[in-house]
Amino acid sequence: MTRGQSTTLVISAEAVEAIEKIWTDQRIDDAQLREPKAQDALRQRWANHLGITWSELVDNVHSTLCAQLWVIVHSPIGRPSPALLAALGTAVGRLTDPYRASWSRVLQEIPHKSKWTPDLEWHTDSTGWPQPNDVTALTCLKAAAIGGATDLLTLNTVQRAGVDEATLTTLVGTVFAWPLDAELGGGHTSDVIVTPGRIRFMRAALLNARDGRIRDSARQFADVIDQLAPDYSAALDPGDTLLFNNTRCLHRRGELFDPDRQRLLLRTKIFWHARDGLHGQARHRAITS
Repeated sequence: MTRGQSTTLVISAEAVEAIEKIWTDQRIDDAQLREPKAQDALRQRWANHLGITWSELVDNVHSTLCAQLWVIVHSPIGRPSPALLAALGTAVGRLTDPYRASWSRVLQEIPHKSKWTPDLEWHTDSTGWPQPNDVTALTCLKAAAIGGATDLLTLNTVQRAGVDEATLTTLVGTVFAWPLDAELGGGHTSDVIVTPGRIRFMRAALLNARDGRIRDSARQFADVIDQLAPDYSAALDPGDTLLFNNTRCLHRRGELFDPDRQRLLLRTKIFWHARDGLHGQARHRAITS
């Protein structure tokens, strides 16, 4: 594995082909991929077969995520590789699909959306889960005609952005009853919105808060971050994979021109491995409404 720009890693074609061969030989479907034992077995086979190449991949992805909060892994094979996305995810931690339903996927396609959706605004992923995922990984299957980058905005930049003290005090000091996805049983989970080291943000949920202070602070906070330029815009080519820290980065889909709606991503969501010393979020107490 070689390092390009500070946030870009290049994996060899031979390594990708080895990862794909093991993936194919094991015949792992998405339902099996939900199971920790299947992920552990895959990761062990990749580690055994690739040896030092696997160790370097794990170390480089971890260190870049910790230092920069995001990393792009470029594959030279010129086409997307779901196997590589799964390998990168298991290198970082545990792939997760809490819905475990026929319609849900561990490796989920994200198509072009012609109408407005929340992913067009700054947000963090999985605010409707009891505990949001630590890392999100996106592989480009097909690129938009023009644009369509994934924009990233770090918590550090937000904290330096001049949000007024009253707004920040409300967001940092208030525990919010986050609505849980209906597919997970509904109800709410009690969690803060912003801490010095973590952010959980979905403006639609916060703007519907019963507490007027939260609504007002969320609106003012959103007005500020909407004026900020991204810290990074990840324009992916087919086969490239972006991984970013979902607890310390907001993200959104950038502007695009895509008349044929060809932009297509493959996404997986990841929790850190506890043994890696890369601590995920504390488990939050779930409450029902």
